[in-house]
Amino acid sequence: ARSAAAAMPPGTGFFADQFEHRANHACHYHGTGAEVWAQTDGKVDAFISGSGTGGTIAGVGRYLRERNPEVCICLADPQGSALANRVNFDIL
Repeated sequence: ARSAAAAMPPGTGFFADQFEHRANHACHYHGTGAEVWAQTDGKVDAFISGSGTGGTIAGVGRYLRERNPEVCICLADPQGSALANRVNFDIL
């Protein structure tokens, strides 16, 4: 994807790099995490998330834990996920 984006004419596309880009985590921290907290009136015991890039669980988990250190953050990592390959073998 990185090389395909680099080969595109200027202004026609870009490589988002969701696995490494801080905006991925930040969007879920400021958006999804705040929404979960508000819609539950802060009554959150646990947050369970599937994972692709890890941005959702990282951002939401941080937001919720800052407000309630006791909240349980759980990752449901599906078989064949890219995150498992990244963590275990450093490949995507």
